Amino acid sequence: MTPSKRCQREQNAPSTPEATSSDTDVEEETVARPQRKRKKPHWMTKGDFVT
Repeated sequence: MTPSKRCQREQNAPSTPEATSSDTDVEEETVARPQRKRKKPHWMTKGDFVT
């Protein structure tokens, strides 16, 4: 029961959700991290993004 569910989960995970989630998570985290840090001081100094 346990190994059966794991096998199905592994096949469904790397099928698309895991591959896409992992790629998107890493790319989004890398792009969102530097962009967020740069945007923070940008809108903070401009004050246009806040409004």
